[in-house]
Amino acid sequence: PYPPAVGQEANSVGGAMALREDDWIVHAYRELGALLVRGLPIATHFQYWYGVEDGSRLDVERYHLAPVSIPIGSQLPHAVGLAFAERHLGRDRVVLCYCGDGATTQGDFHESLTFAGVWKTPTVFYVQNNQYALSTPRAAQCAAPSLAAKADGYGFAGVQVDGNDVTAADVVSSSAGPVPGTGFSFAGPAKLYDGDGVLIAVARADAARLLHPTIVLV
Repeated sequence: PYPPAVGQEANSVGGAMALREDDWIVHAYRELGALLVRGLPIATHFQYWYGVEDGSRLDVERYHLAPVSIPIGSQLPHAVGLAFAERHLGRDRVVLCYCGDGATTQGDFHESLTFAGVWKTPTVFYVQNNQYALSTPRAAQCAAPSLAAKADGYGFAGVQVDGNDVTAADVVSSSAGPVPGTGFSFAGPAKLYDGDGVLIAVARADAARLLHPTIVLV
C-alpha cells in the first residue's frame, strides 16, 4: 500500500534539510525522507497508508507538514496559498512544495507558478523529474528542451543539479533560506531547476531573509 520512493531519497532529504524547523513542507506521496527529516514517527506514516485515521492527525505547530496529497499537482495551489498567508501575517517562513514531473502538465502547476511569480510568494516548488508520469515519457509531456525551460514563462531562471546528490540538493535549497546577520530582503525573479530527476522553482517574498533565487535538478 506504499508508493515507492526508491531513487528519490537524496532530493527528498536534501530539500528538507535546507529548511528551518518552522518552514512548511507541502508534499505528495513519495517524500518519506523529508517527513523523517522533519521528525515524523515512521509508525505514523504507516498508520496513514493502512487507513488508520491517527496517521492523519498531525501536530501542525510541531511538524509544519501539510496532509498527504494524492491527486497529481493538487498540492501546488495549497502551497502557494499557505506561502501567501505567511507573508500576509508578516512571517518569514518558506513553503517547500514537492511534486513530480507529471504535475508540471497540470493546470494547477501553471496557475500556482503564475501566482507565485507575480506575487513573489515565499514558495519553493521542488519537482522531482522521474522521466515518466505513469507510462508517459517526459518527451510526450513537454515539447520544451527541458522542464527548466518552462521557468521562462513565469519569470524564473533555470539551472541543473544532480538530484541523487543529497549535499547538492541541500546546498541549492539552502540558498533560498535565511542568511544570519543580514536584514537584506530579496524580491527578484525566482528560479526553476530541472535535470534528470528534479526541478525546483523558487519564488520569494519581501522579508527580512536574504532569498537567493535557486534551482535544484536531478
